[in-house]
Amino acid sequence: MEISEFRQRYIAAMRMSERSKIAELFRLADDLESVEKTEENYRILSDVYSHLDYYTKAYKYLSEVANPSNAKDAKKLYHLKDRMEQEGDRFAVKRPRKTKVCGSVKMPNFKYCSKPLEAGLFEETDMPEKCDCCGKGTNLIYSGPFYSEEDPDVLCPQCIASGKAAKKFHGEFVDSALALLLPDIPKANVTELCKKTPCYRGWQQEYWPAHCGDFCEFIAYVGWKEIVEMGLENSVEFATEAEGYSEHKEYIVNGGSCQGYLFRCLNCKKYILYVDCD
Repeated sequence: MEISEFRQRYIAAMRMSERSKIAELFRLADDLESVEKTEENYRILSDVYSHLDYYTKAYKYLSEVANPSNAKDAKKLYHLKDRMEQEGDRFAVKRPRKTKVCGSVKMPNFKYCSKPLEAGLFEETDMPEKCDCCGKGTNLIYSGPFYSEEDPDVLCPQCIASGKAAKKFHGEFVDSALALLLPDIPKANVTELCKKTPCYRGWQQEYWPAHCGDFCEFIAYVGWKEIVEMGLENSVEFATEAEGYSEHKEYIVNGGSCQGYLFRCLNCKKYILYVDCD
């Protein structure tokens, strides 16, 4: 059976990163709403709206073409009707805001993470979104933690580096209460780390090691396999808070329940490994 162009787009969208996927699903829904209303198009629309948690529309489109005597259709209709009655569209995904990016968006310099995009602290999207701090469009969107009473959805790298995001939302990217516990670190460095540095996302409270009188630079999420591949197995130093894992290196897996976080001293260039578990 030949797969339609719209079904191919739906399948491709489901393989994208979360932000890109949502943007593509909304574009797909708009295109499907404007073309011939065939059974296949209605089924795809139902799948699209179901994934976006618009259960009212998902049920509406499927109910118009479903075969009640077909067990698969009947099961799907029952599920969508139940979700529609229980939730409606209250938790539906918001449509991404359309905005323009003026010129190319460049990554600013971060003292404590020189390659934040490669380190996985930002997501590069196909469709620009509006930064909640400056209001400008950005394709580089922060994906780490931000501790604040408010909960901005989109922060661009420029607003983080300048300190504007932390100031506007009265928040921190790294918990200063923990950072201040480290001895002999100048207060200006604590401010730089906590209010102007993108942070990795840990299983537990994020910890930022220090070495040679300053905070280290975050390099990457790693497992012990990656440490070996980088040739660091005999030279990497476990952070004091993670020394217990030095006897159980085989359990440290990138993306696993025991995650490693690789740092490097800005002064002596020593590699430091921190580990936490879910």
